[in-house]
Amino acid sequence: MSERFPKSGSLGIVLLIGLGFLAAGGSNAIMGEIADGYLPEGLNEQRAASVLERVEERFPQYVQKAEEASMQELAQLGYREVDVENALSLTRQALDYYRSNKAFNGTLTGKCVACYC
Repeated sequence: MSERFPKSGSLGIVLLIGLGFLAAGGSNAIMGEIADGYLPEGLNEQRAASVLERVEERFPQYVQKAEEASMQELAQLGYREVDVENALSLTRQALDYYRSNKAFNGTLTGKCVACYC
């Protein structure tokens, strides 16, 4: 940028970098959506359903622990109530879809996996 358009200066370089970040972010979203579409093919259905059911069963206890914890205890827990509630909500959505369709939805299941990582 600075060689081809020297008068643009640092503003030109910053704008070029911004366009690069925008393009990378957009392409990552598209690639993630494609990957989520193939996710169910790579899952062992019984194992994945078992893990999601265990999360559905155990995470309410973690929500309760976080609700009752003081600020100092929250730091020791390593999670916040809202984070566990979000993971639990996404898990329930994925399980509801699985139970009604006997197949996983890649996008819903991918969001669950992202919560646990």
